[in-house]
Amino acid sequence: MSHYKRRRVAYIEQLRRERGKASDYIGHAAQQLGPGDRIVLCCRVSACEQNRNGNLDDSEANLRRRAEALGVCVVGSYRHVGSGYDPWWVGRAAAMASELRAKLFAESPDRFIRSPKYSKTSQDAQAREVDLRYLAWWANGVPLVTDLEPDATPSETRSYQRKRGQRLKGKPGGRPRILDDRRALARAVGKLMRTLPRHGSGGGNG
Repeated sequence: MSHYKRRRVAYIEQLRRERGKASDYIGHAAQQLGPGDRIVLCCRVSACEQNRNGNLDDSEANLRRRAEALGVCVVGSYRHVGSGYDPWWVGRAAAMASELRAKLFAESPDRFIRSPKYSKTSQDAQAREVDLRYLAWWANGVPLVTDLEPDATPSETRSYQRKRGQRLKGKPGGRPRILDDRRALARAVGKLMRTLPRHGSGGGNG
């Protein structure tokens, strides 16, 4: 292997290990969008079950609400059900946005791209530099913008998505209501039992 190839392989390996900075590739709506801007809403969920549960509908409704608040013009929407590891589908969304002279607008960077190391047991894994460069390649020059600050932490991203879901589904935060109802019932039963007369288990003297 030539010296040039060795350097290139080493550089690629470095990119694979290096955590990327999303704000180098994705803009923040608060700074990048303003009245009159044209946007295509970009919504993604990982599984069909999430789609059946209405998560894509909730995501689009939230983005439309945010677009109205920002005064921007929604000219289209693109939905995708599938993994966030490979952003090939962003190429299709970007082609739509390019034709409409618009920017792509998503809720958070993980709607565009996720780290291959992300899983239910490793939810803090963030996109690497090589992942973000791959995303930019598929975007093909179309600006990517998110409602949440692009460099938000994984916990901030989860909080954003949880609060959006609670707001749109009309569910308050905290413990589930059914659990509170069961605990209240248990306390009422316990109080009632304490008021009942007690009967001894032993026999009389006769």
